[in-house]
Amino acid sequence: MNEKSEILPIGTVCTLKNMKKKIIIIGYLSRLQKLPNKIYDYLGCLYPEGIISTDKSLLFNRIDIEKVIFKGPADEEYKDLTDKIEIIKKNNELTNYEINAKQN
Repeated sequence: MNEKSEILPIGTVCTLKNMKKKIIIIGYLSRLQKLPNKIYDYLGCLYPEGIISTDKSLLFNRIDIEKVIFKGPADEEYKDLTDKIEIIKKNNELTNYEINAKQN
């Protein structure tokens, strides 16, 4: 599976487009309060610094990843989780589409 289409494991270190600093993935499916209908694929923080403060966390999507430096660990629990994430993400995208369609 292509790294641009698969869900990368927690602990994956990558670089994002237009950003020199490395990021480590620390979570999935996060939202901003001001954009509650938009779900981001990943929650990350600076690497190697880690979480300095919650306002320094980054939300980003798969398409924002430029390069994977190190891929985090993956086991059966990870596989089960990624299947659930795909379903949640798909359902939310449909919900967003329905919300947008009603507004037009």
